[in-house]
Amino acid sequence: MSEPIASAVAACAQASSKESSKRAYDTILWAAGNNHAGTYGLSALQLVDALGPMLDAAAPWSQRAALEAMIDLYGSFESESGEQLARDLRQRIASLEPAVLAISRSSGVASPSALALLELLHGAAA
Repeated sequence: MSEPIASAVAACAQASSKESSKRAYDTILWAAGNNHAGTYGLSALQLVDALGPMLDAAAPWSQRAALEAMIDLYGSFESESGEQLARDLRQRIASLEPAVLAISRSSGVASPSALALLELLHGAAA
């Protein structure tokens, strides 16, 4: 795992408040690509793979950071490497739907983010 990805995953795992969750979210998007430009590179695939397990086991603020980043990556960021990378990334995020659905049914701080990602996933499929 590259250093930026490892740092992003660690920041996400340590998120325990609204502020630390926001910082983790930003760190995730920088590890995926260029947060300011709204683009991601190949590292986004490895990053989503590393964040996936957090949806099952991490604390709610960590889940929220991961989900919010996935919302941006799936919905508004663009691939720096073409349409195939965009399809691959969307497929990997969509494969996390069972965990996202479980979070959406909770009453924690990550529930609204999970609902937003589910809406995005199903809106994009329609």
